[in-house]
Amino acid sequence: MYSFLAFAFRFFLFINIILVAMTTKVFAQTTSPVVQFGKVNQDELAMTTYPADPKAEAFVLYEKGVSYWYSDYKGMKLIHERHVRIKILSAAGASWTKVEIPIYKPKNSEQIEVLETLEGYTHLLKDGKIVRYALESQDMFLVKPTPDVQLTRFVMPYCEVGAVIEYRYKISSDYIFNLQGWDFQKSIPVRWSEYEVKIPEYFSYNQFVQGYEKYALDEKKTIQDYFGFSGRLETVDIYTNRWAMQDLPAFQPLPFMENPANVMPKMEFALESFKFSWMPSRQKVPADWKTIYTEIKKEDKTIDFFRKTNGLDQALLTILGTAENQSETAKLTAIFGYVQSQVKWNGEYSRLPNAKKAETIWQSKKGNSAEINGLLAALCRQAGLKSYAAVLASKETGKANPEYPIFNKLNHCIVTVIADSKTYLLDATSPYSSPTLLPLNCLNGKALVLAEDWYTVALVATPDHTKTLQATLTLTENGNLEGKATTEETGYIAYKSREIAATQTKEIALQRSLLLAGKGIGIANYTLQGDTLTDLPLQMEVTLQASKQAETTNNSLTIKPFAWLTETSNPFAEATRKYPVDFVFPFQESYQLTYLLPKGYSVKQIPVNTIFSTADNLLTYQFEILQDQNKLIVLHRLKVQTTKIEPANYADLRSFWDKIVSKHQEVIRLEKK
Repeated sequence: MYSFLAFAFRFFLFINIILVAMTTKVFAQTTSPVVQFGKVNQDELAMTTYPADPKAEAFVLYEKGVSYWYSDYKGMKLIHERHVRIKILSAAGASWTKVEIPIYKPKNSEQIEVLETLEGYTHLLKDGKIVRYALESQDMFLVKPTPDVQLTRFVMPYCEVGAVIEYRYKISSDYIFNLQGWDFQKSIPVRWSEYEVKIPEYFSYNQFVQGYEKYALDEKKTIQDYFGFSGRLETVDIYTNRWAMQDLPAFQPLPFMENPANVMPKMEFALESFKFSWMPSRQKVPADWKTIYTEIKKEDKTIDFFRKTNGLDQALLTILGTAENQSETAKLTAIFGYVQSQVKWNGEYSRLPNAKKAETIWQSKKGNSAEINGLLAALCRQAGLKSYAAVLASKETGKANPEYPIFNKLNHCIVTVIADSKTYLLDATSPYSSPTLLPLNCLNGKALVLAEDWYTVALVATPDHTKTLQATLTLTENGNLEGKATTEETGYIAYKSREIAATQTKEIALQRSLLLAGKGIGIANYTLQGDTLTDLPLQMEVTLQASKQAETTNNSLTIKPFAWLTETSNPFAEATRKYPVDFVFPFQESYQLTYLLPKGYSVKQIPVNTIFSTADNLLTYQFEILQDQNKLIVLHRLKVQTTKIEPANYADLRSFWDKIVSKHQEVIRLEKK
């Protein structure tokens, strides 16, 4: 990837590592377990549950990885070895027998990365004896999900409940920047997870650490070794780091946690600098957006695909017709809508198109993310609009660092278009996005715009995400409710409702949107507008009928005015929380309910009007109730002006939400005159 490192990828070295001296600094004293590959004991095989989590479907007995540099007559290699052992406790745990190993294999590169060895066993206890079945070549196959990555997939053989599976492999790489990261926690318990990295003094890596669990082992050592360069020996310091975590629980996602991978404990590495003995000074690796732009520009493929408009004259005529007086924004909207609805995304994120020209995608009506958005960009250019490719790391790759991008995480390509002096970010792969709304999966750090003068743009949600509701409801003397409600949703609130509506019946989608499920409220009829027109608000009008919504006695009615429209419990149930709360986007709710009271009843008790906020005023809530003759007008306004609440502010957030829930439990009491 980094051309200026090419000379460093191949050295003709002639001696392997020889241990000379060692200095050690240890920060924790937990002892690493000794596990021999291929040897399991009967206690592990006899286990039927995991004591710390009896409901676990499986658990990791042991996982260890080691990354180090190795030299032989062919040159220097970066080696990664991994050994995994898992106990299967139920039929659901069989999913852990399916494994995939990624290998970095870009096209047209002189450097190579290979899976040198792979072996595995399924261990079973049969009639009191341990038997094992080896992983065979027929259990493995190769796939290439992106132009730069090849996956080796395999399924452990003869697996059944009670089995212990284990596998180990070795990857050899010419890419000194591709130092493997490590994930400690999983969705099943982990008894022991350990990672060791041995970095020669030639290289310096930035280490990115995330997570909220403590290390059982955090050890640093310095080892002096000999390496050979052009017939002479050099003494080299090897900086060895070893980290381990022990007895990790199965990770459980919490409410308002959009991407668990962003908070689970892990570490990643990026090359920061290098220096060999013949170099006068240490060479910094400018791992910044400018360098990445330079590298992508050398490939030309993405930029050319997005710019070339060959063969799209008729395509544009099909979309826009012969009208010549359309505004640039109208042209953009029409082109986006056509590509979004008529060209099917194949599910593959990629910053590189496989096809050679956009016309091919127009004809096939399908493609990866770079191809679909490349077609969109080419059509916009054909229509006279300035458009450019923009690369980013989707949320599947983990949390992006906006100031320190990692090249091989840039897995997605969208479009920047300028229309009527306004800049739009577009992604036509999602049926729920619009010219003003990217798919939620794109909101991750920054995007690099591949214009002649490159620039970056922050991928954040705008504040225009609202839900308004107005309802007029008649309360009968026997406690029933009937009436009409209208709602309007915009931005990502409408986006999420459209997602729900696409996978369920419209009635169920409406019930979920209005929080009616399980509350005894029926929808007699409804109208829905904007469910397929993503650039418009999503509007609903429903006729509601509900029985026994008020408690009745001989002379009184008691009703909770928001009982049917809000959650009855605090979604932040945990007393403490170690992870941030992620709202994903700022939003506002505004509800107005008008209750028409039964004749002959007067108001004896109503909730007190109130307004309150969090300590930082980023979340505010207002409750107001007004009386007008035989009507009660109840107002609910919630405003969330942030996307994230850190753990230090969680107690304040939880208290804030407790007040909302408590307010919604307060009652209106009517008495017969």
